[in-house]
Amino acid sequence: MTKKKLDFLWRRPVQVTILKRLPEEENEHLIAQRLADGYLYEGGVFTFPAGFHESYIINNKDYNYDGKYSLEEQKELVLRDLNQVGFEPKDAEELIEGIETNEGLTRFLSFDASREWLKLHPEFERDALQKLNEARAEVQAESHLEPGRRTRRR
Repeated sequence: MTKKKLDFLWRRPVQVTILKRLPEEENEHLIAQRLADGYLYEGGVFTFPAGFHESYIINNKDYNYDGKYSLEEQKELVLRDLNQVGFEPKDAEELIEGIETNEGLTRFLSFDASREWLKLHPEFERDALQKLNEARAEVQAESHLEPGRRTRRR
């Protein structure tokens, strides 16, 4: 029987959802088809990957339960806690460096949770909106090349 390790780095991909309306004359179906894997657009709802929720779990304590701390900030908290229970700084560093990473399933956030996550990590929303605009531009460019093609929604 294998023994479950109590100390590890928990890493889960995050998928967020925001509301984003496109102009009525744009064909959202064609735009959605141009988006990369993991990016979904339908009926004004835009879902996209937004990084990872990473959390050190040491002695059953989750150092980033609410997703507000970077790995470096968590590491400082872990080092402080280990120091308080008598670990030498070098031993504490070695323990953290030796911790294995456990990959978890994707964490799909609600609208409210997505808004909170994106407040902490605005770069993911910027990147996703840029990809959406690139897909829109691609569809618009193609519609100008093909005469008689409708771009309006039915």
